[in-house]
Amino acid sequence: MFYNLYMNSRNPSTSIYGKVVKGNGKTDFAEIFSEAKIDLTNNFCMTAGINFEYFLLNGHYALEPRYALRWQATPKHALSIGYGLHSQLEDVGIYMVETTLNDHLTIRPNHNLNFSRAHHVVLGYDFLIRQKCRD
Repeated sequence: MFYNLYMNSRNPSTSIYGKVVKGNGKTDFAEIFSEAKIDLTNNFCMTAGINFEYFLLNGHYALEPRYALRWQATPKHALSIGYGLHSQLEDVGIYMVETTLNDHLTIRPNHNLNFSRAHHVVLGYDFLIRQKCRD
């Protein structure tokens, strides 16, 4: 991830318009995913996975579980439920925002910002209209 940032904004507490972000450089983001599908019975299957993310700019990482169960009630009807924890990076500029304290010390208050996270739950119903389509 290469960045070249220059952003101005108005400070809400002082109403002064000035530099918020200025800088360029690079950082990396790594992501690895693995999953396995297991047939529990003829009608039930389970999928389990794990997702790993690592942001080199500040060293934060996320280890996220993913699960799903599927019940094939009949040859044409199936029900499923799934769960996953999902993380998201902010735009690189958010981590690079600078603030000046006491007119001489410049800090980056968002540099150590962690991922945004969300729990996702999904319910599904599948209905097979026909077994085979015509060529």
